[in-house]
Amino acid sequence: MTVQVSQPSATPANYYPTKSGLPNRYDRTAGFPGQYPDSDQVPLYPPVDPPSTQRIAQMARMHLRDLPRPFICRQTCSGVAWRFELPVENIYRGSLQVVLTDTTQGNTQTPVLDSDYFLDDRGGLLIFNSAPGQGLLMVAQGTYYRDFLPSELDLYIRQAYIQHTYGSQPAGSLDQPIPTPQPPQMNADGQPITCGGGIIINADGTVTSGLGPPLPMISEVEEYPISLLVTIMGLWDIAIGISQQHDVHTPDGVTIPISQTFQQVMSMITALQSQYQMLSMALGVGLYRITQSRLRRVSRTTKRLVPIYRSKEYDDLTWPQREIPPIDVTQQMYTYRGTWDPQASYAKNDLIDYENRRYVCVTANTNIDPTKDVCQTGETAGQGYYWQWSTINSGWVGWW
Repeated sequence: MTVQVSQPSATPANYYPTKSGLPNRYDRTAGFPGQYPDSDQVPLYPPVDPPSTQRIAQMARMHLRDLPRPFICRQTCSGVAWRFELPVENIYRGSLQVVLTDTTQGNTQTPVLDSDYFLDDRGGLLIFNSAPGQGLLMVAQGTYYRDFLPSELDLYIRQAYIQHTYGSQPAGSLDQPIPTPQPPQMNADGQPITCGGGIIINADGTVTSGLGPPLPMISEVEEYPISLLVTIMGLWDIAIGISQQHDVHTPDGVTIPISQTFQQVMSMITALQSQYQMLSMALGVGLYRITQSRLRRVSRTTKRLVPIYRSKEYDDLTWPQREIPPIDVTQQMYTYRGTWDPQASYAKNDLIDYENRRYVCVTANTNIDPTKDVCQTGETAGQGYYWQWSTINSGWVGWW
């Protein structure tokens, strides 16, 4: 039987614009759903729904006082100029509207962005393919920001979110979460029928991607600490820009102390870091969360961990029970297993080489061909249920 694989539509119904924050599961540069953008990082991180990241972005902009502001610009075209400088910078292209009006006849034209003209977001420049006619009135209006464009703030939101949840799996509300992939169905040879994780075979024989139960979302109480991290990152960017300037002293005694502004920004960064640290320890989340663990002792004779037993009452005569305390670690340990062997059993975080590529095991398996489980092209390139592409160097030179 011939199995046809149905491809997802280019713009799914649950698509969210990138201005909302992260993660955008259809953004190739943002990593794959439920994972760090770096392919070397195997552990899952909790997904964030767009309404949550919109609130984080809004709080960060309120801290930075970088709220959206409207602008309008009118210029009369000379018939020769094709570059127009707007009075503001950091223009949000999603809100920009440009109209060319013939004031003598009352006709209007609406040029198309990225087709008839182009926008320099940071510099505030409009560049037309050809110069507009002489005498036309160009009217441009939209929204601008003082410091950060939405796409730039999204980068800080993503980094702050990943740092805040690194090494943890906080539970929270389920609000439009990203589902987890399920194991793929196998053929007679024990190999996946399709790549990229779980599948569902429909009654007509077509195959669609299979998605399992959703992952937990972060709690809403963590949105404010994440917004503090975003604010700190934005202030660091501002501080670096100020540090590249110098104080101005004029002969008539006028002084512009740029260094004083730098000191004020650095003082605000210190205060926000203290606030984030306090909230992180109080809520038990983020980079400064307080964790409790038991110290393990290593035997000097056997070099093995000394076992730990559960505490009991003094009159409890039952057999002692071993206790394996959890260890709060964020650094993943990988084991290099050489070339892929169909007879070997592989555990999570095992590294193997196969057909000039390195793979990392994300789900324990035996005799699962990485080239058949991992998609080689498309939106899910490098992803599979059992294996994933990896560039982790195990220290052995010459494997490639």
